Amino acid sequence: MDRAIFSPEEPLLLESFELIEKAIMSYGGDPSVGRKLWPILNEVGFRDILISSSWEQPETFQEWPNLYKGWMNVLDGKLGEIVIKNGWVDEEHLHNIKKAYLNLGHNKSGYAGSPWGEAVARK
Repeated sequence: MDRAIFSPEEPLLLESFELIEKAIMSYGGDPSVGRKLWPILNEVGFRDILISSSWEQPETFQEWPNLYKGWMNVLDGKLGEIVIKNGWVDEEHLHNIKKAYLNLGHNKSGYAGSPWGEAVARK
């Protein structure tokens, strides 16, 4: 999650990923675990480890609103509760972040994507 890209670089969207990372880490999670899969799997005895990466991004302009709405919805659930409960943002600011996602979904000159790390291995 720490390598997402947005164009134009909307500060609210960049902030949203910082908030999501912070919320995940506050519960002991690691939003960057995808790029650490090989050493993690190797350390616990897996072999024949195959690492790959992919990008989550819309393929057509018609798909943009739904993809960005999905990212926005992440902040409607537990992660949104965490960032408000910890006082990192208030309800109004969180609403503005969500609105920025909806705006990006309708911006024909905009773009966003996020990378994912994946692994397949045998033990």
